[in-house]
Amino acid sequence: MNDKPVYAVRLEGVADSERIIFKLIFSVSCNSPSRPHGYVLAEAGTADIVIGPEPAATGGVRVLPLRDADDGRGPCLVRPLIASRVLAALDAMVAAPAADGAGEDAGSAAADAAPVVEFSITEEEASELAIVHDESLSNPANEAPAASADPAPVATVHPLPGTAEVPRPRALVVDDSASVRKQLELELDLFEVEVDYAAGGEEARGHLAARRYDVAFLDVVMPDADGFDLCKTIKAESPATRVIMLTGKATQADKIKGTLAGCDAYLVKPVGREMFQSTVRRFLQLRQACSAMGA
Repeated sequence: MNDKPVYAVRLEGVADSERIIFKLIFSVSCNSPSRPHGYVLAEAGTADIVIGPEPAATGGVRVLPLRDADDGRGPCLVRPLIASRVLAALDAMVAAPAADGAGEDAGSAAADAAPVVEFSITEEEASELAIVHDESLSNPANEAPAASADPAPVATVHPLPGTAEVPRPRALVVDDSASVRKQLELELDLFEVEVDYAAGGEEARGHLAARRYDVAFLDVVMPDADGFDLCKTIKAESPATRVIMLTGKATQADKIKGTLAGCDAYLVKPVGREMFQSTVRRFLQLRQACSAMGA
């Protein structure tokens, strides 16, 4: 961690999926030589900063509320948890005097006093991170996004006069991890996509029997299904459906299996936000163009 100040952060009322993201961001803050401060996760006891939906302020501890939107009630951290945003908010907190006048030197002392959680990320935790919201944290096994990728959501295609309106795209998300499904829900909301969710193969097949999808997001390893086999089923029954594999399996052999199964994109967790958005946008723009032309 070098000689940089290290601050202990306690999370209150934060979901396990978000706790994993905080843990990864804190790991980056401690290991990056360019970072002015490091942050560690503290379970209880003395802490420099407390983060949560409605964290309790005690003594001189700095409090950073975690909210779904900025409601104007003062400084807060707004979801989704983008790494650069989280670290900028924490840096601003430690730069300001604490409520009891404690200065910057308080950081290392509090970190030493608090029961600190090991900040390294296990393979299991990394596999939970479908979207990390920061390209610097994405898996290097993914190819770099196109230089022309635009981070803005896909534009709506307006129908020509006298033609039917293009319906909203529909997506299917299949993953046995509730945290992954939630993260994908947050991301797909940006594209105004109607989404159905399945925790496994049996539930997914029920959705597939009822309707057609423009895009399907599949995990590879699930308790009751193999993602490659499910991809083959989707492509056989609905060739126009674009299939994006989202998985922790990064070997070249796995990517080849995905290609042979017919997937249109193979993304390895954790996936950077720009990479995810550019991939989804490419398929949705193709779908909208075909719909507008009546294809």
